[in-house]
Amino acid sequence: MKSIVAGSEYSRSGYLPGVDMIRFTTALAVVLFHFVYSCPRILHIGPPIGAFSKVIRYGYITVDIFFMISGYMILKSARHKSLREFVVARAARLYPVYWLSCLLTFAGLRLWGTTSISPVPTTKLLLVNLTMLQEFFGQTSLNGVFWTLTVELAFYFLVAMVIGCRLWSYLLPLIFGWLAVTMVAGPEPPNGLFKHLLFPGYSPYVILGMLLYLYEKRAGAPALLYTAMLLAGGLAIRSLRSEGFRMQIYHHDPEPFQLAIAVALFFGVGLLLLLSSRKRIALPGPRIWATLGKLTYSLYLLHNVGVGILLLQGHLPGYIPVFLALAFVMLLAWGAYRFVEVPGGNALQRLLPKLLDYLKHPSWRSAEVR
Repeated sequence: MKSIVAGSEYSRSGYLPGVDMIRFTTALAVVLFHFVYSCPRILHIGPPIGAFSKVIRYGYITVDIFFMISGYMILKSARHKSLREFVVARAARLYPVYWLSCLLTFAGLRLWGTTSISPVPTTKLLLVNLTMLQEFFGQTSLNGVFWTLTVELAFYFLVAMVIGCRLWSYLLPLIFGWLAVTMVAGPEPPNGLFKHLLFPGYSPYVILGMLLYLYEKRAGAPALLYTAMLLAGGLAIRSLRSEGFRMQIYHHDPEPFQLAIAVALFFGVGLLLLLSSRKRIALPGPRIWATLGKLTYSLYLLHNVGVGILLLQGHLPGYIPVFLALAFVMLLAWGAYRFVEVPGGNALQRLLPKLLDYLKHPSWRSAEVR
């Protein structure tokens, strides 16, 4: 989403090791949630449910943390970018590893078959998924984790509208309007384009991140910012409760501490973001977090590949298959970052501006004029 879902960019002079620490640890929580809790309960593979599973079962909450980080960091990154720069940077960041994940998921499902929670992998479905726009048009995602990218893309579209229409001065009133829409729509609106464009089930988390950035920059009257934060926090609690009910139904397991854990996590992460941005906290080993932070996006998109290693559970004792799966996906994430994300992103950074220039001034139109 550089969130778990998409990542964020910032200059090295403004580098925040706290962000990388949050991103990696929350991504790791999602991976462990799937390996240690969700897979044993839903797919009946992996380690038996034990004490650690009862703790990591709340790892799905960290996806919402990623949305908050995205709201903060994407706004921070976009504030001084042109629309063209923003679109190119986001596309170059998102697509290379995403395409790899699509291809690996498609190949895996074709070779080893589908499960009750995976779609039939047709070539048409693969091609639609390669656009990353499948859910906007009512199509199924090949990989279950892709739903977060639909939320990210919708948020990027809204930020692009702010950039393109030069609405930065009106950002706080727009946020209040978005909060009002979220309040009326509720966390479970009907499926449709509206649900995907404004994503009211998850918008409170993104808005909290945006408000943290505005608070940091003192961009707005404090009373208005505090009011917006209280509204967003209340709506976030409503969304968390709804999400908790869904997860109870999905896993057939009650979640007595979900809300308390979520509130503590959101408050702690928000405080860490602000302290880190103001240089009031120094984390040990910033280079380690910088390295691990680079792997977050690939780790999130590719970790489902490691599920097959959990099938060794019947042959190896305890959590050894989980450790092997985790080591494998970490190595895979490093390889994807080194050989796909970096060169692929650089290539798109070069090609996309040329494509945009062509679309703006196509050669065939110039020839037609002559």
